Amino acid sequence: MSKCLMCGTEFVPSKFNIGIQKYCSGICRYKYWVKNNRIRSRAIKKAWKKRNWDKVLEGQRRLFKIDRAKRPEYYRMLVKNRKALIRMTSNSGKTFSTSFTLQEWEQIKKDCGYVCKICQRKEPEIKLTIDHIYPLSKGGRHCKENIQALCHSCNSRKKDRIDSVPCIRHTDIENSTPKTCSSG
Repeated sequence: MSKCLMCGTEFVPSKFNIGIQKYCSGICRYKYWVKNNRIRSRAIKKAWKKRNWDKVLEGQRRLFKIDRAKRPEYYRMLVKNRKALIRMTSNSGKTFSTSFTLQEWEQIKKDCGYVCKICQRKEPEIKLTIDHIYPLSKGGRHCKENIQALCHSCNSRKKDRIDSVPCIRHTDIENSTPKTCSSG
């Protein structure tokens, strides 16, 4: 009988590995290697994700669909709360409206050169999305002065962090508080 170095369970080594087998299974061997090679393991995982991004996205979508089917009320409330948050921070309080028009959104994209400010990819390659410099959840307003154009992946990665390096067109709000926006 031998004792596994990873999980500590006792096991009977195979007849070909008596004396040299240190783990009860391949899973424990892999976990032990990852535990002792964290940096290399992360680099390998990162490289695999980069090479197989379509598989990563497919897996995420599949898990999202499964989770959404299991918890429909949770996702319904997420959408409802997001709309309520936008309603509260818009200048009009009663209807779901925005404080900026489609023409102003097009102007924002034009000002940034139809380029995502984080990854520097252009719009035919990616779709630019609305991002709040000061997030709504942190007291930011839903107005054109607080909006910037980011691609979907950069916007998702930014989450609810306050953007520390806003676009050139946003320099006028750096010194003001996040809750102030013009009604224009």
